[in-house]
Amino acid sequence: MPGVNSSKPTVTRRPSARTFSVESLLLEVERGNIRVPPFQRGLKWDAGDVRKLLDSIRRGFPVGTLLLWKRSEPAEAQSFQLGPVRIDAAQSAEALWVVDGQQRITALTGVLLHPPSTDYGKPPDDFEFYFDLEKDEFVRRPVRKVPFPTWLPMWEILDSARLIKWLLRNNKDLPSGAEARAIELGKAFREYTIPAIVVESDSDDVLREIFERMNSAGRRLTQDEIFHALHAARPGDAPKGLEEMAAALADLRFGDAHELPLRQAVLAVRNVDPTRSVKDLSRDREFWQGSMAEATQALRRVIVFLKRDARIPHVSLLPYRFTVIPLVRFFHLFPEPKPRSLELLARWLWRTSATGTLRGEVTQVRRALRAVEKDEEGSVQALLALVGPEKHRFSPSIRFDLRTAESRLAALALLAAGPTDLNTGTPFDVEGLLLEQGEDAFARVFTRKPGNMDIDLTSIANRFIHPNAEGSLLQQQLRETARQHPDWLSGHVVSPSAAEALVDGAWEIFFEFRAAALKEHIERYVRTRERWEETDRPSLTAIIAEADE
Repeated sequence: MPGVNSSKPTVTRRPSARTFSVESLLLEVERGNIRVPPFQRGLKWDAGDVRKLLDSIRRGFPVGTLLLWKRSEPAEAQSFQLGPVRIDAAQSAEALWVVDGQQRITALTGVLLHPPSTDYGKPPDDFEFYFDLEKDEFVRRPVRKVPFPTWLPMWEILDSARLIKWLLRNNKDLPSGAEARAIELGKAFREYTIPAIVVESDSDDVLREIFERMNSAGRRLTQDEIFHALHAARPGDAPKGLEEMAAALADLRFGDAHELPLRQAVLAVRNVDPTRSVKDLSRDREFWQGSMAEATQALRRVIVFLKRDARIPHVSLLPYRFTVIPLVRFFHLFPEPKPRSLELLARWLWRTSATGTLRGEVTQVRRALRAVEKDEEGSVQALLALVGPEKHRFSPSIRFDLRTAESRLAALALLAAGPTDLNTGTPFDVEGLLLEQGEDAFARVFTRKPGNMDIDLTSIANRFIHPNAEGSLLQQQLRETARQHPDWLSGHVVSPSAAEALVDGAWEIFFEFRAAALKEHIERYVRTRERWEETDRPSLTAIIAEADE
């Protein structure tokens, strides 16, 4: 037809209209299936804008339509921040990128998934909101003020069970009719629906034109900003060396990626023996460059798995680095494993770590790699079989040295106890603490032999997860906390008896009590991660398929 330019890019299929309830929208955000690309401009809304959004949803006002983009290639594993909430997202073929709606999604995530606030000495961020059940309005906490008992934290309303528990805990302080208002508020937010348009296209130009036409009135993002957003969402150029591989993993906040076996990971994606000399491959530029790109993508998936499923927040606490090699091969072949596979892989990792099955010996690494074949669930079962039946009960050593796998397991158990700031009782941002301080986050109570006391300085009982405090300062904080807030010490595995010894300054007795409690806690935690007592059967789908054959 005359006048029609058929060469213009178009959408893969007609844009589809969807609706998300707030509850389902935030569930997709938590799963990493809705992602906000890095616009490099930060959140422009302030607390006043966030309050208006909350009020609009409560009153049933429309809050606009989201524009989401779906590409044909899967979204890679990544970590990203939405206000105070960090999301560790696995690779997903179903991921939707937010082109228009960043402010609204970030605000809802920041408010309704906000980490519980307990440090009232700090100013509230723009997402710390409460609903005053007495005055019937959204409020923010004043600086250095404890919230009133009638203030319902907004992070409690998304889950109806959590909301009921909060109401039961605070029932005696609430005015008449407050429970009904709280339940109505929770229902209004969970069920509120937001319309969305989903565009499927691999053309940046299509998205830019749609965005421009949708934003012809008012200003949200410029064309330059949206162009940058679209390109920033794509994987970068292929790494040209191990340094670039490590740099490409930095955004996942897992620590120094140089500590991972990067070279062996490159060989693993090609199913080449990782112990093999690379001299005969060193001149094959195409082999290395293509393999490095695929290994980087697989490593991203591995890191998300380690953080989210295996509960290992930092590379320095990974018991055996060579467990990464078969995992790289697995996530290269199966980029989106079934939930059951992820659960069983986490068991395999902990069992391997606790038994020392994969310390790094050549034969063990080769056997683990051979176990990973074309069948996803079969590969998981083969890996589990390498550990074999339970050989021994893990018995932790009291000696603390993060160069050993045993102490790394102990450190992970310490983190799982939920340590809090001794000054405020606030839970730590463990990930941020480890990134900032590394091994120094595990502070020493005594840095030198204290007089005539019989105290083992190498004992794990001499270590506390606490920043910027060691030696006499930490001793002082511990005794003060034991006097004023002994319950804060439970997150550091300090029993009431050990806390009493602290108050009395009986350090030898304190160390004895804490060492015994820690040994029991570490052993129990490792057992809960190994899950030897549970069945390792594959998913029901795999069992049915096998029966049909």
